[in-house]
Amino acid sequence: WVGGFGFGVISRWVGLGLNRLVGGRFGFGVISRWWVWFWSD
Repeated sequence: WVGGFGFGVISRWVGLGLNRLVGGRFGFGVISRWWVWFWSD
């Protein structure tokens, strides 16, 4: 819903960054995917 401000693209990089930093541990892989879906909606 904030994709109009470019947050969709930024959030995708944030989500991918989180997923890489933690290596998918502690469920961050799922969280980052939800983050991408939420902010790109």
